[in-house]
Amino acid sequence: MKSPDLSQYLGVFLDEGQEQLDLLENHLLDMERVEPTTEVLQAMFRAAHTLKGSSRTMGFMRIGDLTHEMENALDELRNNLITLTTELTNALLESMDLLKEMMASVQECGNDSSFDNARVTALTTKLEAARTNAKGGSTPDAPSSQGSTEIAWTEATLGAAEAAQGAGARVREITISLRSDCILKSVRVHMIMSALNDVAEMIGCLPSEEDLEEERFELSFKLAVATEKSDDDILTAINTVSEIESVSLSDLCADAPVLDEAPEAIAVAVVPTANSPEIREPTKQAQSGTIRVSVSRLDSLLDLVGELVIDRSQIQRIAQALDDKYGNTELVAQLNETTHRIARITAELQDEIMKTRLLPIDGVFQRMPRMVRDVAQKINKKVDLQMVGGDTELDRGLLDVLSDPIIHLLRNSVDHGIESPEERLAAGKPETGKIVLSARHLENQICIEISDDGKGIDSTRLKAKALENGSLTQAQADAMTEADAIKLIFASGLSTAKEVSDISGRGVGMDIVRSNIEKIGGRIHIDSQVGVGTQIKVMLPLTLAILRALLVKAGTAVYALPLASVVETMKLGTTGKSATREKVTGKGVLVLRGETVPLANLLQVLQNNPEAAKYKSISKDANVVVIGSGEKKVGLCVDHLIGEQEIVIKPLGKLLGDIQGIAGASILGDGRVALIVDCAGAVNI
Repeated sequence: MKSPDLSQYLGVFLDEGQEQLDLLENHLLDMERVEPTTEVLQAMFRAAHTLKGSSRTMGFMRIGDLTHEMENALDELRNNLITLTTELTNALLESMDLLKEMMASVQECGNDSSFDNARVTALTTKLEAARTNAKGGSTPDAPSSQGSTEIAWTEATLGAAEAAQGAGARVREITISLRSDCILKSVRVHMIMSALNDVAEMIGCLPSEEDLEEERFELSFKLAVATEKSDDDILTAINTVSEIESVSLSDLCADAPVLDEAPEAIAVAVVPTANSPEIREPTKQAQSGTIRVSVSRLDSLLDLVGELVIDRSQIQRIAQALDDKYGNTELVAQLNETTHRIARITAELQDEIMKTRLLPIDGVFQRMPRMVRDVAQKINKKVDLQMVGGDTELDRGLLDVLSDPIIHLLRNSVDHGIESPEERLAAGKPETGKIVLSARHLENQICIEISDDGKGIDSTRLKAKALENGSLTQAQADAMTEADAIKLIFASGLSTAKEVSDISGRGVGMDIVRSNIEKIGGRIHIDSQVGVGTQIKVMLPLTLAILRALLVKAGTAVYALPLASVVETMKLGTTGKSATREKVTGKGVLVLRGETVPLANLLQVLQNNPEAAKYKSISKDANVVVIGSGEKKVGLCVDHLIGEQEIVIKPLGKLLGDIQGIAGASILGDGRVALIVDCAGAVNI
């Protein structure tokens, strides 16, 4: 018979395979810190078992072989036959790394053949050696049950059955016979087990799982399951798999609870397959509450909603113009009513589409424990990474660019923030350093914090380094506050590291980190105390696609200031006692409730604007928009304040490239283009 074409399931295999590997890695790293529960060990074994079965089903035998050896180690761990050692942990993590490479190869070229068996063999040998060392002796070969004569359930299975019964579940023995012309018997077994996972918990099988996977059985095998479902539900689940001759169910234990509507035993219930002339009427299956959708399709939907938002603004403008010209006539009233309804529906649609783009930041966070562990192990430090707020959701566009900055900041904390165990003990600290990575919603922004209890940032050394490389004068250094001195860490090429490290260096690359964060509309702030630790706070917008902005007019053009950066607005000359306009060293400033804020014309900030030369002076009655980024503020003088509006962010395109002071553009309802001001850059004038 022709082998079935399974290529249509490749996407599902890759997605689920990545989920299984993530689960294994996260649990394994947790096990080094916390004693694992039976449930965790069982979940890890199940994940490895599922990945092995699905990879062999898809024909990726090298992935299956490596996962099989991982499964053996996890099986011994859950049965307390071995203990988790650093050697075994490293071997398991290396195996996961290779599996990720192999799955990437599968995604790219559809197979795992680009990886020769030598790499797989080397790792399986390493895993076998780690397992042997973890039990302090040689690992006995498992007895083979080729042509199995085993007729009794093991004590472990009977014990699990008794426990399930005690919890109120039914324990059923399922005898399944495959058709004589069945190909890939192990694949059918795996498919049956996967189908049963939705209605029952597997507690045993005859012959053993290994014998079933290696096809060391004839055509029949038995499964022991615990379930709260009826026998009809079990049969319906099995009925989804083809090439089955018959199925029979009975109680595994004499005192097992039986549902009233279920018979004591079902003798040889024939399960029709796709090749059978008689097809049972399909039983209605429970539908999943989620579906997988291509990211590109979500991006296309968002683009369309963005265009709809622009058209909505234009319709509103036209309706208002007609109302102003013709008054409240019947047609104008109907148009206004329709316009309001369209605006409401568009807003709801926009909100729902935005929600589909939101993903938990946990997807980024879960990559960090492995990296922190590897770095700490390499430099002989002990670090406890704690993560909080992984369920905080933000736009997937932010997630795509957020991983690298967080990795860099965490590597800095481990390498140059956390002291060595000896240094920490001498300073009266626990020998294990603590790093906390957290995320939370803060008003209309996302706040990500990385804090450590390390040695902190020495601002004196930062100033000395800046003086040494000529980026700072002695007078400037003497006038600096502690907070300003710490900000020197963002200066390009400034590092206080005593030794060059291939891991990180506080200061090296921090200017790139800040630049990348500011490119997505975020800002970064650092607090540090020598000997106590460092806290780094990153503030990000909720989305990169649509934002609320204050529209202003400067010269002949309209500009958009992201509302998250706007502190307040005012008009010079009418500000009362709360603000006064003065000059400091010849430059205009605004004294706002005792705080000195620099004043500048918006077009002066945007130096590339051809109208900038006309706006060197500041009008006495200018409109001022005070914007802030971190602790810095600046008052931008504009000609007119137009009002708040929701705008769709459009990139400037490759031809224009990066323009100083401009973060993007948007199309307004009247068709005009409004440039979006980069507020983070504007405050550094």
